[in-house]
Amino acid sequence: FVILTTSAILLFSAACKPFGDFGAGKKDDTVAGASVNPNQVVTPVFSPAGGTYAPTPNVSMTSTTPTATVCYTTDGVTTPTCNATTGTCITGTTYAGALSVGASQTIMALACKAGMINSTVATGVYTIDGTAPVLTLTTPATGVPRTNTQVTYDITDASGGCASASITWTWVSGNPDPGGAPAGTHTQALTGGELVNGTHSNVTLTNIPSLVDGATYNVAFTCTDAVVNVGNATTQTNVLYDFAVPVISAIAPANGATVNTTQVSYTLSEVCNTGSVNWTWTGGTAGTNQSYALSIAAEKTAGPHTITPAVALTSGAIYTVSFDCTDMAGQVATTVSSTSVTFDNVAPVIGGVSPVDSAYVSTTQVSYSLTEACASASITWTRTGGNPDPGGVPAGTHAQALTAGELTAGPHNNIIITNNPTLADGAIYSMAINCTDAAGNAAT
Repeated sequence: FVILTTSAILLFSAACKPFGDFGAGKKDDTVAGASVNPNQVVTPVFSPAGGTYAPTPNVSMTSTTPTATVCYTTDGVTTPTCNATTGTCITGTTYAGALSVGASQTIMALACKAGMINSTVATGVYTIDGTAPVLTLTTPATGVPRTNTQVTYDITDASGGCASASITWTWVSGNPDPGGAPAGTHTQALTGGELVNGTHSNVTLTNIPSLVDGATYNVAFTCTDAVVNVGNATTQTNVLYDFAVPVISAIAPANGATVNTTQVSYTLSEVCNTGSVNWTWTGGTAGTNQSYALSIAAEKTAGPHTITPAVALTSGAIYTVSFDCTDMAGQVATTVSSTSVTFDNVAPVIGGVSPVDSAYVSTTQVSYSLTEACASASITWTRTGGNPDPGGVPAGTHAQALTAGELTAGPHNNIIITNNPTLADGAIYSMAINCTDAAGNAAT
């Protein structure tokens, strides 16, 4: 009676289970591989568990209840059922061995055994992803200099993105890069949101590479998705990284200089992509502005330069001379200038000279006129006959520099120069006057 009563209670419990008959194999929240009732078959377990895979997995379905039968379906819609009295499948296929899952599918399985309550239904969702991620790296671009390490790239992957990915900078030329491992190689892992599908524009990576200014690198992007599909490696080559703005220094001519050629000097801190030397008229003889583009590669390299541009400057005009440079990455140097530079390529003319040829004189007075001021000038008496002249260096030669007002433009009549020579009485001399102006032009 007691056994009968217990059996009646158990049967009543099974009949009253919510959501229908156990034999119908309805899906509930029972954890796979466990049972809440000692007389219920343990829910089957999938191995491997549901998820995304590549290549094709072989899925086994097992219950820990001895000799239990597993019934399964693969259409994701039909729930497997089993006759609890006989322990045989009604709906679905009787499991006989590992199932090769060659395409994405949902497997539903339950376990049954004659005389026991059917297990709950276990569900495994299998996504088969055999497609490699599609990768593009658009920034940096091959051969295009960069002023920062930002990148722009796109990931398209069936499983939603990369499980792991990296961008590698490999030194190829330019300033040496002793950093990285090995030297010159910087492999930076992508993290977090950097790994997901979609376009990532102008990203400053969490793991920023320490690149060398003025060095050129190849940049490669690689990615492996969650099921170990390896994406197509995409590489951009010969990318110059230029972080510093160019600097122009050591320019000539200097402020206030007077020159007789267009020669200029300058020093560049790095290679210029474009550059120029510009003369802007500011005064003196009326002139026009002139510009010279640094078109020859040798004029644009890093380091010191002295060049003589072919430009038509106006003698007597005053200019501001300025230097410009834009580097390979488009960064513009601060313009450097020299002001009040006078261009003078006309030699001074000396006239009105006395004493004249073959004159007899009793003093060392001289007369001369200058068309422009001399930066340096002198009068030289050289004995050619008459009484000996032991003075001078060499003997008989007296080179006397003109000073101060003696150097100015205009007439200088009957003057005794400051550096007056000591000539020999009765000696015969030739007298030569020379003058060099501030631009270095020498008079005849």
